[in-house]
Amino acid sequence: MTYANYLVNVNLKRIAERLGMKPITFYSARHTYASALYHANVPMGLIAQNMGRNPAEIDTYLKDFDRDIVIDANQHLYVTSTEAYKEGKKARLERRRAERQDQERDDASKE
Repeated sequence: MTYANYLVNVNLKRIAERLGMKPITFYSARHTYASALYHANVPMGLIAQNMGRNPAEIDTYLKDFDRDIVIDANQHLYVTSTEAYKEGKKARLERRRAERQDQERDDASKE
């Protein structure tokens, strides 16, 4: 990684923290930008030129996808990243652990 990329990544991290977001990198921002152009029906050649790439190479990175699947995945990611979900998951794990311990005690007392 070049020093310039390093500086960009450090600053992107700071910006993300201020906005309450998870950190992003130059690489992910660059690919997100290219994907946004692609899905806005910008010609592949123009995207490649804008990204400093050969049009034959850029086609590898930009693929069509089912928007409904992506929306569902993003919704799942959002839900699973909320504090309420995390607290519920922690409670479920603790309940399972207690049930296992009870079962182990019952099994030991039968012996």
